[in-house]
Amino acid sequence: MRKPYIASHIGNKPPLSCMNDGLRVSSSAGPGRGAVRISENNSRPAATFVYKDQKITLKIKDEIVAKIKSDIQSALKQYGGLNPDYFAHIRKLSIKYWHDFDRRKIFDKN
Repeated sequence: MRKPYIASHIGNKPPLSCMNDGLRVSSSAGPGRGAVRISENNSRPAATFVYKDQKITLKIKDEIVAKIKSDIQSALKQYGGLNPDYFAHIRKLSIKYWHDFDRRKIFDKN
């Protein structure tokens, strides 16, 4: 039997690569056991979840990605770069997104 795994299409370049941490924490999967496979090609906010002969790919909708990118660019300008105030603001934004975004509506599935 094939082991289940997550194929991350996110890549290893911050800030997008931070989503890999979320995949690892939320699924208890890790790259050491081959449970998370990170693709460097065509980095995009998407992941494929594979279990037995079933798989589903979830991609964050373009309008959600645009909102987050805009908020990050605004924070970089406001706080002058990667410093403690910037990261405190990003943390607040992350919590706001978690609270406000409907997880049933932010993904395209295939």
